[in-house]
Amino acid sequence: MKRLLIAISFLAAVTLTAADYTWTGAAGDGNYDNPLNWTFRKIPSANNGTETVYLTEEGAGTINFGANKVRLKALVFLNSTPYTFAGNGMNIGLVDGITLGSGDVTLDSVQIAGGTLQVDGPGKLYLSNPVAADATAVVPLDIRGTGKVILTGRKAGADDRTPQSYTLSSEAYLGYTENFASSFAEFLQNIQAISDPNAIVGIDSANPSTTRTVSDHIDLSLLGRTEQTTPYYIGTTSNINLTGLITPTFTTGGGYDALYLAALDDGYLKISSQLGGSASQVNAVVIGKAGLDNQGTVEIAGANSYSGGTRVLGGTLFVNTNNALGATSGTVSVSSGATLNLGSSASVSLYNPVVLDPGSTITGYGNYISHITLSTGANLVPGGFGRIGEIHFHSPGTSLTIEAGAIWHVDLSTTNSDKLCAWNNIDILGNRLVPIVINLYSVNGNDFGPLLNFDPTQAYSWTILSRNQTLTGFDSDYFNINADALLAYNPKLAGLGDFNIEQIGNNLAITFTPVPEPGTYALMLLGLATMGVMKYRRRRARR
Repeated sequence: MKRLLIAISFLAAVTLTAADYTWTGAAGDGNYDNPLNWTFRKIPSANNGTETVYLTEEGAGTINFGANKVRLKALVFLNSTPYTFAGNGMNIGLVDGITLGSGDVTLDSVQIAGGTLQVDGPGKLYLSNPVAADATAVVPLDIRGTGKVILTGRKAGADDRTPQSYTLSSEAYLGYTENFASSFAEFLQNIQAISDPNAIVGIDSANPSTTRTVSDHIDLSLLGRTEQTTPYYIGTTSNINLTGLITPTFTTGGGYDALYLAALDDGYLKISSQLGGSASQVNAVVIGKAGLDNQGTVEIAGANSYSGGTRVLGGTLFVNTNNALGATSGTVSVSSGATLNLGSSASVSLYNPVVLDPGSTITGYGNYISHITLSTGANLVPGGFGRIGEIHFHSPGTSLTIEAGAIWHVDLSTTNSDKLCAWNNIDILGNRLVPIVINLYSVNGNDFGPLLNFDPTQAYSWTILSRNQTLTGFDSDYFNINADALLAYNPKLAGLGDFNIEQIGNNLAITFTPVPEPGTYALMLLGLATMGVMKYRRRRARR
């Protein structure tokens, strides 16, 4: 997105040079060689790698190249709707590569001459049926950048007329769909080198709205390839369920790595494979990337036996079965910006130790059997944002420690609320200088919304923490109640009452106390005055 904004600013502030061309599609025929489709009615014609073509929102659609052989310096897309390039003559060995807008771009049946394909931006670049410039050559294509390149055509790497020597550099993503003619093993064989640990080998679905199940052996080890010196990710940008054997990467001289998994662009990657044991060689699992936006969910399913722990660097790790995260001695660490989602019901239990970094989040409906410390800046979201639910803590001794500066998110409806259920001690380490923050939200059904049938003249109480032992040492000054998000959906409540936290028996509750109306204040003052007069009269009567 940063590169996209820079490109937009450049266009707005600087007159395009003679080597810059902007496609408008004004003629409506989509033909590349029609001058009416270009600003100043001028077609890029040098074809020597010196010209930059800008493609705007106005011209989004299908561009037909016909027999044109196009060699450009760069393609810059300023679009949010899809583009499709059709033809058989385009040379995409661009000098400065492709900068994508937020919309997807498809290069269909275009000619590949090898070299470097630099792709950046939030959109996806689909290569459908690329054709080699030399019909007899095996053409190498070095894919770089942070964009996503996905093979969709039936000839995309499946014969000797298409590129069969891909290299993944930087944080490049190369994926294939079920339209790709070869198996995953054959697809992987076309990748000759992966030079960056953040590169991703992807499996995608032609229809992202449905789940694609892949039972192939996902062998990421690349054994025998001296080019492989670092681990890399297996990932998706759509909805994938892996059920076959998975072998992690193998670093030359270092043995088997952890299994690196990622879901990008809000994708969903489910791992139903057995992780651990001599067959899969999985000893540890890493989820997501640090600092990357719009990451999706990786679900680890089944009962697994790996013992090296689980690191969640980005995105969401969803655990919906017992023992999914391997041996109970393996620590689960959740980094800033990442989320651990435990269970869709209270029947799911996690026995592994959990370490939460500042900025991390735990959510869900399940049971934590080990002690949990909600550290400063960490987030606790029972159920999930916009969904009322309970999280249970069962560790012997102290089940839960909430440190000063931790953030507790609580959803409220008129009659219900999120809840923490603790079977043993809870340590609250807040203080008046650095209180524990409680953010309040209002929900309507299974999403955020206004409180239904809420009467601001009445008092309300919602239990947000219940214990089966005596609660001691509570101090409301250790908490800071933030109702801004709730009032955003219920603006008429502003000034009509106060939200507070109180101890009620062994429980903690959020309470709403209505502010008396002006007439009520007048009656109170009149009552006090009357009582004063009566007391004065009684005193005079005694004299």
